[in-house]
Amino acid sequence: MMFSKNLSKRENISFLKWAPGIVLVFIGLLIPLCGVFLFSLIGLSDRYTVSVLVGLHNYLDLIRDPGIYIYALGKSILMALGVCLACLPVAWVAAYLLVRLPRDPLPWVLLVAAPFCSGLILRITALQLLFAPGGSFYSDIMYSNVGTFVGLSYIWLPFMILAIYLSLSRFPFKLVDVARTNGASYFRTFLEVVLPMNATGTLIGCAVVILPVLASHITPAFLGGPDGDLYGNYLVRQIDSTTYPKAAAMSVILLLTSGMFLLAMRYVWKIAISSPNWLKGMYMGLGAQAHISVWKRNVWLNSPIIILVIIFYSFLYLPIVTLFFSSFSVNPAVLFPIETTLEWYESLYNNWGIYKRATVNSFWIGFWASTIALFIGFFAALDVRRSNYIPPVPALIFILPIMLSPIIIGIVQYLYFSKVGVTAGVMLAAVSNSIHLIGFSFLFCLIQLMVYNLKYEDVAKVHGAKFMLRLTGVTLPLVWPGLVGTWIICFLIAFNDNGITGYAVGAEPTLPTMIWGSLRYGLDGELWSLASLILFGVLLLIFIIYLLRSKVLSKQRWYTHA
Repeated sequence: MMFSKNLSKRENISFLKWAPGIVLVFIGLLIPLCGVFLFSLIGLSDRYTVSVLVGLHNYLDLIRDPGIYIYALGKSILMALGVCLACLPVAWVAAYLLVRLPRDPLPWVLLVAAPFCSGLILRITALQLLFAPGGSFYSDIMYSNVGTFVGLSYIWLPFMILAIYLSLSRFPFKLVDVARTNGASYFRTFLEVVLPMNATGTLIGCAVVILPVLASHITPAFLGGPDGDLYGNYLVRQIDSTTYPKAAAMSVILLLTSGMFLLAMRYVWKIAISSPNWLKGMYMGLGAQAHISVWKRNVWLNSPIIILVIIFYSFLYLPIVTLFFSSFSVNPAVLFPIETTLEWYESLYNNWGIYKRATVNSFWIGFWASTIALFIGFFAALDVRRSNYIPPVPALIFILPIMLSPIIIGIVQYLYFSKVGVTAGVMLAAVSNSIHLIGFSFLFCLIQLMVYNLKYEDVAKVHGAKFMLRLTGVTLPLVWPGLVGTWIICFLIAFNDNGITGYAVGAEPTLPTMIWGSLRYGLDGELWSLASLILFGVLLLIFIIYLLRSKVLSKQRWYTHA
């Protein structure tokens, strides 16, 4: 009786587990953001002289000119929703195929994330080459809303795929067999069994697409042109023209808009996890370890599936192939015809010192930022799973950094840290990026933990296991693949970041800051060569992982049969 009582008892929220993240976000972002809000209420008599408080004057100026700012905000909202709706079915199909692989899916999952190692700006520039006159796909989509849409979909699709994959990877597909046996169609089975139980991963996948797209400004600037400008582009222009109070007001409006999206998603999430209860009972009864069984057939042997896989990875890697060929071109800015040369690789070798320093700095920023964010996000997500409740205020504080453009975070942190005497450098850039990544880490860890069966911990607790023993002996061995995936996602975001890193790193070079700094003179071929070498190294590492995993899995199968 006591055992069943322990099984049904859930823990209360422990704010101690939320404290490190709340303190870090409060000191590193909330205090500077309070300054942004106050700054949005003042005026400038000239470029640098602050006038008296003028109340909501800056907000009223934005409303009085609806043809620009309100229109741009509405356009950004529609773009975010459009990109999300376009990515959602593709991400579901891709994640589903990855989960149902007859062999180890890890290398294929890593191949989804690998293109991020080449750098955001270089991938967008590669898309420019494909869409430009003389490119492979020349059409009217260059410098248009369609170009912005395609670029944003290309950039954020892998994030949604990984979010849904993390959810599906621990889904017990035996439930599908049960539903099909009882006469449910495939469509009804998906709507009433598969989708409700993976609602957390789906909604978080939508969140990590919608929120960054709302604040996007780099992709529209490269691919959208004047007709493809979004709200973030107008915000950055206000910063460039030093009209900081209006930029602050625009940032507050963007923050409120993102907050409304989060509230709507939280409402949908509460409905999804509360219904239908009988399915949840079946799910917990089978356990999270009841992995794909009868339903996991060799679906990849079907030719339509193979065609879908080829199309998906072609879409993902076509800009990367373009980047690789451009690294051998005399003029990297022109895709066809290619006049081959090794000049850029020779130049990269001769100037390897500065590029090595930039690569190492980017690596350590990504490493420490993702490690700090994973530690904080995991314990908060674990607390949510154990209590089955998301505390609104702490969760909002964690997700707040995702709701802002990285360049806004970078500016406010730069002003704040310079005032309090914090020295710029690699570690400050790592800490600043970790604040931005806490929300990503929390959400992706939550995906994995929401399908984690707490009965395993209950059994260990009944037998006297303390918290650390339950954590290291039960929880981490069961959820570590999702944590590794979360760390990789956070690492790639920080590794490629320029908006935050550019202000926090000071005079230290990083790959994104070098790429951004070279834009005014045209991207140097050395950068294309370096990105190609980094990507080649990542692909080689994935191949080695594949060989090692294949050997381990084959031994496990041999021992099982023996």
